Amino acid sequence: MDPFVGEIRIFTWDWAPKGWALCNGALLNLQQNVALYSLIGVYYGGNGTTNFNIPDLRGRTPRHLSQQLPQVGLSAGSENVTLTAANLPQHTHSTNVANSPGTTPPAALAGRLPGNCNGTNPIYIPAANAGTPVALNQASIAVAGGSSPVANMQPWVTANYCIAISGIFPPRN
Repeated sequence: MDPFVGEIRIFTWDWAPKGWALCNGALLNLQQNVALYSLIGVYYGGNGTTNFNIPDLRGRTPRHLSQQLPQVGLSAGSENVTLTAANLPQHTHSTNVANSPGTTPPAALAGRLPGNCNGTNPIYIPAANAGTPVALNQASIAVAGGSSPVANMQPWVTANYCIAISGIFPPRN
């Protein structure tokens, strides 16, 4: 079956068959590809007088037109993102602590190691005397992490998207 000009298919080998081009954003000569240009124009780039680009689907997932994506050729997204505090759910680090040194663990903590938090006095909070909320030392709630990008990719397998540069011109309904 002959393809429609502009049709995109996935191929399982690493080259484009005759009459097809890899969807790699290549710049094509308009005069040599008039039929394809008449369908996709400069949606994917080019100057529209002597050349135009074909879609670049390397590392991309095609999306269907919708109310949120109303124009052909839109491109967005990133393979990696750097998360910041703004990406975390809203939360607090408040806690109740006793304002005097603890000496005896409550029964619920018997047999467990006391928390030292790099201090010299163990931290014990008897349930009956939970204390009043106080501000924690900034060192205990300081920013942590290295701000390294994290992968933002769905599971994938590689294949080649190719666009038909010759074939049947698609009729309209």
